[in-house]
Amino acid sequence: MTARFAITNASVRTLDTRQPIADAIAWTDGVIVAVGESDVRRAIDAGTEIIDGSGRTVTPGLVDGHQHLFMGAERARGVDLNGARDLDEFRTRVRAGRAEVGPDTWLLGYGAEYAPFRSAPYHYELLAGADGTGPMLLWSFDMHSAFVNEAALRMAGVTGARHFADASCVVCDDDGRPTGELREWLAMDLVGERTGAPPLEVFQRAMKNVMPVVEVKARRVGGGKPTPVQEATNMAYAAAAVVGAVLLAGFLLSFFLPEPAPEKVAA
Repeated sequence: MTARFAITNASVRTLDTRQPIADAIAWTDGVIVAVGESDVRRAIDAGTEIIDGSGRTVTPGLVDGHQHLFMGAERARGVDLNGARDLDEFRTRVRAGRAEVGPDTWLLGYGAEYAPFRSAPYHYELLAGADGTGPMLLWSFDMHSAFVNEAALRMAGVTGARHFADASCVVCDDDGRPTGELREWLAMDLVGERTGAPPLEVFQRAMKNVMPVVEVKARRVGGGKPTPVQEATNMAYAAAAVVGAVLLAGFLLSFFLPEPAPEKVAA
């Protein structure tokens, strides 16, 4: 199979004990077809795009399993879009949410998946007639994207691409107009900060969202039994969960994610 892309002159970490490090890799349509310079040379032709790795390290894609406990709880307001995996279902839930809050107020939502936009990238026009005339902000399930409508863009003064210090992005169409998809936090905050929700109200809602519904109390015989959590202890459980998450995050950042030296980042 002819490779469409190849990286040469690199240090490729293969995770293969028989050949842990190689100097080149080639792939087509997301499938690796050759590893090592000799095999890569046989897999490429004049149509292959070859990237000079310049000695840099190439690693397999790493899956980072984590959760945003308090952030997710704070964003869980408005329309629940979890499981809406096609555009029709997505529109149905958005329309129902708009009917509930009224035509001109903020429509918030959370848990949006990317599946409804596989056939066509998100554009606020896809939700025309469902989002209403008021502003709309829908958080993605992974908290790395948000989907807004034209009214929200107008309220935030977003009329085109923006430059950010990080990888944040205001997605624009071929004519340079924003589509309503915002990627990463600096871009999402352009609209998120306009929702005007009182901080105390947001905090109280977030605490409510992380409060457990039942607890399992130990018994001498027959194991534990789920029972409703008493109101007096509910807030304590929620606070403990939040404090624990914060302390754990601080521990991990302090001991496992030391700030790399600038020369390491440049390399």
